[in-house]
Amino acid sequence: MRDRLLGGGGPDLPHLGLGLAGFAAAVAAATLLIRSPAASRTVITPSPGRDRRKTARSPRWTVLPRLSTLARDELPYPPDVFPGARDVDTPYGNLRVYEWGPEDAAERVLLLHGIGTPCLALGGVAGEFVRRGWRVMTFDFFGRGYSDAPTDLPYDSRLYTTQILLALASSPLRGWTGDDAFHLLGYSLGGAVAAAFAASSPHLVRSLTLVAPGGLIRSAAHVGWRSRFLYNSPLLPEGFRRWVVGRRLAPAKRAG
Repeated sequence: MRDRLLGGGGPDLPHLGLGLAGFAAAVAAATLLIRSPAASRTVITPSPGRDRRKTARSPRWTVLPRLSTLARDELPYPPDVFPGARDVDTPYGNLRVYEWGPEDAAERVLLLHGIGTPCLALGGVAGEFVRRGWRVMTFDFFGRGYSDAPTDLPYDSRLYTTQILLALASSPLRGWTGDDAFHLLGYSLGGAVAAAFAASSPHLVRSLTLVAPGGLIRSAAHVGWRSRFLYNSPLLPEGFRRWVVGRRLAPAKRAG
């Protein structure tokens, strides 16, 4: 296995404009090429006996069917916002995947979004890759956008790594699961997920680009004492810690 930080060698990633998300700041992207012997195609068969009581259905099934055509067209995130949309039935619930661009493209890239938005946020990046002749895949993380939310599992690297494999295996094209199959780009939470996936399946990843990745802290000086106490103190019960974090992540309630 050979690891090296991408400098002048290897395929050039297109200049990234984050478009829909409004990301104007320049991003320092770390790109890693990892190579290993060829791998066979991964095939994952969803379980037909999935217990739907352990899955919270997404707006794809709970809201959209009740909307008029006009109301759908006015949504900020319509279900057909990108070409190549598909719903993948998995043991964890429905997975919303988008895949488009030239089928015979020499380069393929998988884009992973952040925690606060669905994959719509990376639409500008995806469009630029497609414009330059790349094949693009992106999807909504479980519990975001039009993907369902499993309710009986922790949302950790194991779940997200499995979700990536499910998305790759759902493609009608075989090129996503070969040796050095695709470039991987993750933003924010997606950056942390991308790093975990590249560590567990390095043979699939041709390059790794992390854009403002979550979970990477330069030093303790950048973390306030309240956050250090909340996340590191053994004096706080785990239940209380989860309650505080849940309140921080919950959307604000509208007045009135």
